[in-house]
Amino acid sequence: MVCLFIGLVAADTDAPFNILGQTGYSGEITVNITTKSSLFYWLFQSLTGDIETDTRPLLIWLPGGSGGSISVDLLAERISPLYIDELGNPHFNNMTWALRMHIMGVDFPYGVGYSSPTFWSDWIVDIPTGAQVFITFLNKLQMKYPAWFKREIYIGGQDLAGLFIPAIASLIQKNNGNLTPGRLGYFNLKGLILGDTWVNALQIVNTYDTFAYNQGLANLEQRNVMTTYENYVLGNATSNPHLAFVALQNLLAYVDTIAGPLNFINYRLYNDDNIGNLAAFLNNPVYKLELNVPRAVTWSQVTQSVSTNLTTLYFISQAAVLSTVLNNYKVMIFSSQDNFLINPIAVQQEISNLNWEGISDFESARRSAYTVSGNIVGYVQASSNLTFVQILNTGLIVGLTQALNPRDMIYRFVFNQGWN
Repeated sequence: MVCLFIGLVAADTDAPFNILGQTGYSGEITVNITTKSSLFYWLFQSLTGDIETDTRPLLIWLPGGSGGSISVDLLAERISPLYIDELGNPHFNNMTWALRMHIMGVDFPYGVGYSSPTFWSDWIVDIPTGAQVFITFLNKLQMKYPAWFKREIYIGGQDLAGLFIPAIASLIQKNNGNLTPGRLGYFNLKGLILGDTWVNALQIVNTYDTFAYNQGLANLEQRNVMTTYENYVLGNATSNPHLAFVALQNLLAYVDTIAGPLNFINYRLYNDDNIGNLAAFLNNPVYKLELNVPRAVTWSQVTQSVSTNLTTLYFISQAAVLSTVLNNYKVMIFSSQDNFLINPIAVQQEISNLNWEGISDFESARRSAYTVSGNIVGYVQASSNLTFVQILNTGLIVGLTQALNPRDMIYRFVFNQGWN
């Protein structure tokens, strides 16, 4: 094997951190003990809790995007108790989801954010391997901190995290079947949260022409051109995923030409989301030291090499895995109204095509207005283990523009508070 990086992480580095009085644990976990490839995690304790002694739920959040870091979700989405300004300075976030639960974000897979693949052979290039690497990571944490996992656990993430989360849940279910509660390797998984989820690309790509036309981003002739692109993508998705991925990029480039420059994760914005200067904060030696990150490790928002490695996975549907998981765990899927890339039509189409025994009952369930503080912020539809929430007036980074609403949504689901 050829070494990719030398000596970035020789052993686990995780330990407690304290930034602006917000406490938890963070650092690198060497998942592969032979090669020392590592995953970085942040664990924010609940604001008035203690993860060593309380029983508050633990939400484990995986990054979205292709090669994106979990720090974008934790800091820009206002999930954690911290957010970062344009100068790279941290501030307290009083809308954090950590008010009532513990939050753990993981830079996954190897190569994302602070996480480091030491050998080329450790790059994640298939979903089952990725799921097993993540379970190995959880097992190592459970051995070090058993009290953390003596509670209800939820796993969530947005967009491309939807490729891995069902597989991770399925593997947990399989492993739990051979263990008794409380044993090493047993996780009290209660549910999954999938936002703007990329579970089945074939049900996503074929919506772009309709969505663009309906939103006034394309005329009829341009819609027909988009349809031609989509047919080419879908026609090659199985036999030649690399070619299909290139065609998908060409399709999006065409949309950008006729309607842009377009922010594909918030098409009404027409510019990038202002997520703060994360790089200045996360590459600041003072904060890296506090977060127990080795000096030689450099943070980046998106790692192109990881994105390239994942391109062959885009068109591998996880619908069958998710359908099986729905028989055993409750699942909430939410959709952002203004996300073009994984738009509301696409998400609802993914749901309708699930081969799940409860899908007929779900489709006939009542769709109700979802209100927060007396204001309609979306719509909700639920039946058995499946809940679908449509969030209005936002793109993918929901918490950046309406931090209260996603927290309310998460709490209703986790704590079974109901929707009316």
